[in-house]
Amino acid sequence: MQTHEVFKAAIISIRTWEIKLEEEGILKKKPVRRSFKKLDPEKVKVCFAEQPDAYLREAAEEFGCCETTVTYAYRR
Repeated sequence: MQTHEVFKAAIISIRTWEIKLEEEGILKKKPVRRSFKKLDPEKVKVCFAEQPDAYLREAAEEFGCCETTVTYAYRR
């Protein structure tokens, strides 16, 4: 049975992985690069410095976005 049939992956994807493995010797996930269009991480940092016990939900309401956006901005 062919690899692409077993793993349900496109042949071009498998070939790309083979080339990368030959060139780099390891297959690793590319880092996700996020751009913060909705929130400035510094504003989030200031918000939590002023209100350290604030919930993500409250910060998200203040910034007009979802909780996940606040989390990503805070981690950055």
